[in-house]
Amino acid sequence: MPASRDEIDSLTGSLLGQCHLLELIGQGGMGHVYRARHTGLDKEVAVKVLPRELCNSAAMKERFMNEARTAGQLEHPNIMPVYAVDEQQGQPYIVMQLIDGVPVSKLVGRQGVDPLLAVKISAQVARGLAFAHRHNTVHRDIKPDNLMITSNGRVKITDFGVAAALGSMLSGGHSGSPPYMSPEQCRGEQVDGRSDIYSLGVTLYLLLTGRRPFLGETPQALILMHQQDDYPKLTQLRPGLPLELERITNQMLAKKPEARYQNADELAEDLEAAGEMLRNSRRRTVSVKRGSDQSSIYRLAQKAEEAASEEFNRHETVELAILSITTQADAATGDAQRAMRQSRYDEALKQIDRALKIKPDDPRTLLLRGHIYRKQRKFKEASDDYKRAVEVNPDDPRARAFLGALQRMMGDLGGAKENLMHALKLDAMNVEARISLGKIYEKGKALTSAKREYEKAIEMVPADERAYVALAVLLIENPGLKDKHDPKNPIERARELLDKALALNPGFSETLYWLAVLTTPKSTREGMDYIERAVKNGFKDRKRLKHMAFADLEKVPAFKNLLKVFGA
Repeated sequence: MPASRDEIDSLTGSLLGQCHLLELIGQGGMGHVYRARHTGLDKEVAVKVLPRELCNSAAMKERFMNEARTAGQLEHPNIMPVYAVDEQQGQPYIVMQLIDGVPVSKLVGRQGVDPLLAVKISAQVARGLAFAHRHNTVHRDIKPDNLMITSNGRVKITDFGVAAALGSMLSGGHSGSPPYMSPEQCRGEQVDGRSDIYSLGVTLYLLLTGRRPFLGETPQALILMHQQDDYPKLTQLRPGLPLELERITNQMLAKKPEARYQNADELAEDLEAAGEMLRNSRRRTVSVKRGSDQSSIYRLAQKAEEAASEEFNRHETVELAILSITTQADAATGDAQRAMRQSRYDEALKQIDRALKIKPDDPRTLLLRGHIYRKQRKFKEASDDYKRAVEVNPDDPRARAFLGALQRMMGDLGGAKENLMHALKLDAMNVEARISLGKIYEKGKALTSAKREYEKAIEMVPADERAYVALAVLLIENPGLKDKHDPKNPIERARELLDKALALNPGFSETLYWLAVLTTPKSTREGMDYIERAVKNGFKDRKRLKHMAFADLEKVPAFKNLLKVFGA
């Protein structure tokens, strides 16, 4: 049974050999990686720990240790350095270089990556493989997850030997990962360096097209497809690719090893030549405007390039560094969004700090941090971030809307109205701005104007439940607000609006709360059901449970118990 997140995190703070584990920075079936402080080397390192569920096999552990020791003998710029391999109380671990970068798998979009960058990545991997093959070491699990691209644009191959050992257990006795395995690997035959070349060919195909050559749904299907099937032509999936690049990829993916490149040095030379051909056909692949919000990234990439060795400069350019750095920032922002959805706000803020160090004043990240501060009721900090996002991009309707909504909550109605009106001028369909503007009108007793804003929001964005709820609440709290064109009384109309909102989003807690307000006086059981559903979907305002509509619930045991959930 796989270890839980808590079990994995329990190693944080512990000591493995001379490594003090500081923080979990990556996890997967192949192992869990920690940032650690090596007391002997007096530097930060990465420590990969074999998952506990794989530690029970003595043969597995022995192979893990032996092959990782082999990897430790490989010293090459494109191979991740292994400092030590050891075992403590039955727990094998590997001490590696801690690098600032991201796996190549994180770079791949729906259309792949720029062809020149794909070629440059693959050429570096080929150089690393050529060195390993000359030292009688075959990786056996080349894939994007096992290729790291650093902030100075260097690609490093990780998990030499480790991947092979684990792959034999995870692939039904086959060493490797089925989506990337060579035909001879799929047959369980002895492999040599040409098998790694095939796996790199699958990776290059993915980088160029955004998909793998074979898309079987099961490991068994993929194993057969690698041996038997043809794949779509590169130029069919990405018209305009140079025919030379298609030729190189086709040779890498030949079914028979003798039809492929016979060594990785030969492959690297062809890839580097293809890269030069692509570069000569255009002035620049990646263009970053000076003065744009990415100018800081450009400076970071240049700094990394300048710090590299002369040998490295001959082969690398700033493009890969930019790609790595921007991907790290995007990955940190994505991690922050996931942590925020799980209410892990401290973790989210930590990831946002990482992203802002790479991309200072990035409006999207500033808005995200503002949202977290708002959820934590740190309104001053949230306001500062929203204001900064508006300063950086004054014509962003979302930033204006979020700032205006918060200003309304903080009582700055003049500033709020100005920003909300500006947001609607930029984007008339901004529901957040329209609802907040309606709330300002409500506070000023301009109920007809508020009603008009909510109705406009429903008309323009009928799939957003928030406007239906806002209009329903207005009618519930102002039952005298009748519409001469609608024969229904406001309460009946409010119920219809809430039912529509519920159909659009059954988990919106505000809809459930106000349905409880409407139904409890007639049916305490139905009202109680809506309240409990609201709480389960995130409602947490105990004061609002004192609404007069819930008076009959105060003697109901389930309601009393619910109040206890919120504490005093």
